[in-house]
Formats: sequence, structure tokens, C-alpha cells
Amino acid sequence: MQSTQASVSAGPSQRTTTPGTVGPQSVPGAWYVLEARSTRADLWVRLEGPGKPELGPWLTPAGDDVHALVGTGELVPMGEAAWFRRHEYSRGTRRGDLLWTGGGQYVLLSERMRKALLGFSDPGVAFHAVQIRDRRDSAPHLEGYSLLVPSLSGEGHMRSEVRGLPTSRLVVTGAVLAALLAAGVDGFDWEPCAPSPSEAGELT
Repeated sequence: MQSTQASVSAGPSQRTTTPGTVGPQSVPGAWYVLEARSTRADLWVRLEGPGKPELGPWLTPAGDDVHALVGTGELVPMGEAAWFRRHEYSRGTRRGDLLWTGGGQYVLLSERMRKALLGFSDPGVAFHAVQIRDRRDSAPHLEGYSLLVPSLSGEGHMRSEVRGLPTSRLVVTGAVLAALLAAGVDGFDWEPCAPSPSEAGELT
């Protein structure tokens, strides 16, 4: 996994990154996997809510997996049925453009990353506001992040890593990665990936 880290801390705060100078060039037909950073310097969050068990699957009364419902946007974690919280083991303060969720089935992205992605009108892609609490409920909430629901059907420029299932890693075309880096959005790690033969060459 390669890093787009600049010389200053990553995240939605202002940085001195010069647009277009960090990361790969857009390659026609290329695909990349984007992933949140998870070093000790980075801020981690996790999903919480009433009824979440200490161990085992977290299911709704109807038997649906809560993590999957959040990943697909069917359940928006805004503070009633579920919410995000800074992880109890997180001591880092670096806020990336993607937040590490411990491998959960969802993508949390910064506001500047959301704005950079608005130029790609993919079918099925949606953005939802979320609530991210600090470890203490009395502390201010962490602002400036949204839940991204990518295409689960395998269509478009932004896709889930596994067709039909939400994942924490986002698969994008070279055009998307180039647009992010040109806008100075670089608070994540990336690596090239190979789409299936049926997907190869569909988009650039």
C-alpha cells in the first residue's frame, strides 16, 4: 500500500500540499484501492449503538446485520440507532481524508474529499451525514465527515471492493484518484488493483 502523505499531518485541516504534485498520474483503464491510514498517529473510530454486543454479530430485531446496513446507507448513524465514536484505543490525532474504522463495512470521508467526488455522477452512490462522538459524551463531536455509499453493483467510478457487499476499502478509477490528488486530497493510502476481466476497460 502506497501513501500519499505530505510533509504535514493529513486530514480535513488546511495543508501546504501543492495540487497535482503528490501520487500517481491518471492511467487510462487503471484502478486503485483507497484505504484509511491506521498508524498510531491516526485517529480511529468505531460504530456503536444500543444493543451492540461485546462479542458476536450485531443484529437488528429483524435479524439484519447492523454494520452492513450502515455500509449500504439503509441505516444512517446519526445518534439514535447507531453512531460512530473515537475508538477507546485511539491515541492518534491525525484526521485523514478517510477515517480508519477497524475494517468495518463502511467508508467515512472528509468534507473536502466529498466535494472532490461530486463531479463523478455514479449510479447508486450516496453521501450521508454521520455523528462521530469523542470518547467522552461531554466533549464536542468530531465534525467534517460523511458516510460514502459506493456502487455495490460494480458500475461507475467508485465501487465497493467486493461486488454486492459494502467494504471499508474503496475502489476507484485512475480518473478519480487523479482528481483527488489534483485537489490536494491526499489523506489516505492507495495501491493499484486489477478489476475483473468484465470490468477492465469500462472506465478511464
